[in-house]
Amino acid sequence: MEDGSYHRLLMRFVDAIAEMEGVPGHCTHRSHWVTDASVSGAFRRSGRDFLMLSDGTEIPVSRKYKPELVESGLFNLSAEPVDHPVAGGEKGTAKARGPVMTATAGE
Repeated sequence: MEDGSYHRLLMRFVDAIAEMEGVPGHCTHRSHWVTDASVSGAFRRSGRDFLMLSDGTEIPVSRKYKPELVESGLFNLSAEPVDHPVAGGEKGTAKARGPVMTATAGE
């Protein structure tokens, strides 16, 4: 919410996605849907793919949804490994981690 408050709605995931009609976004996993505007990058760690959101949240990407994310330009790994933070502690905080493949959305 814009005022920083949170509200909880209980509904089927498929129905919740349907309510987002008109908002550009994608499923990344059976239990995750993200707006395109919230994606700041993509990376691979320990053989698993993730999207990084602008607030630092790491969202898993399943094999089922990866082709659509690649086609949309949201998931695009660079050829060179770079250091990437790993979430740790509080939401949005990070600590250093070794080299992983990463890129920003749209590269």
